[in-house]
Amino acid sequence: GITYPAKADRVRHQPKVSLLFSEPKGSGVAQPPTILVLGHGSVRSADLQANTDRFIRGSIAKNPEANRSMTPRLVARLGWYFVRLYVRVTPLDIYWWPAGQLDAPPQHWHADAFTPPPSDPAPTGQSPAPWSAQPGDWHRHATYAARHLGLPVVTSLNEHGYPIATRAVALRQTPEGFTIELPKGALAPPTSQACLTFHIHSETFESQENMTFVGMATAEGQTMQFRVARRLGNWSLRGGGLRAAWDFLSKGRILRKRLAQEAARYGQAVPVVRLPPARTP
Repeated sequence: GITYPAKADRVRHQPKVSLLFSEPKGSGVAQPPTILVLGHGSVRSADLQANTDRFIRGSIAKNPEANRSMTPRLVARLGWYFVRLYVRVTPLDIYWWPAGQLDAPPQHWHADAFTPPPSDPAPTGQSPAPWSAQPGDWHRHATYAARHLGLPVVTSLNEHGYPIATRAVALRQTPEGFTIELPKGALAPPTSQACLTFHIHSETFESQENMTFVGMATAEGQTMQFRVARRLGNWSLRGGGLRAAWDFLSKGRILRKRLAQEAARYGQAVPVVRLPPARTP
């Protein structure tokens, strides 16, 4: 979102990125592969109106149940959420495990020729301050995540500086953080600064809950010790229904005031936030 642009700012600074496809819930795909993409990220921000229209179309197509109650009047008030920055990822290496069988080594594709596309021009002025309060002591949150948020994804850097993301197969909390068991076919580097992300969502994505910890990871074989330094802020919509709606709208009260300021930093007008014509009564 343009009102919380930290990911885009980081990609401009360090374009080595990865994508992990490992959670098929809601996809309708039987026995999907697990796919890890390493690539070059470039920020697309030159046309905020086109980005906004694209994101609304994609949201409705991908999550129709979660967006069924959207009306033109409601959507028009949600620019703080729907006005978007895109990160284009040009694949350099793709690893995939057929049918999600992570005990075997992955198959691999590599791009022989590569010309990194540049990001669109960066905005002027100072990036906005963090919009949410920094979480407190991480220990209590780690206990909750381990009990309620399923198996996490651990991400650490390989020797070339690309983030390698792997979904754990077992987890145990320790006084320093977590002991993580990795699948036999994992690519995770042995020692690195690392990130541990817990995420669950409903089948129709009407609710989601996330929790992320950063620290240092060391591995021996398939066992990784993750030492937590701190927990990051997150975006969660808990419980679905009225509770999720309240979580969502409460974020808007904080972020709405940033919309015009951030569009101005790009030298653009605030986009018109609208449903696609087929959805407009």
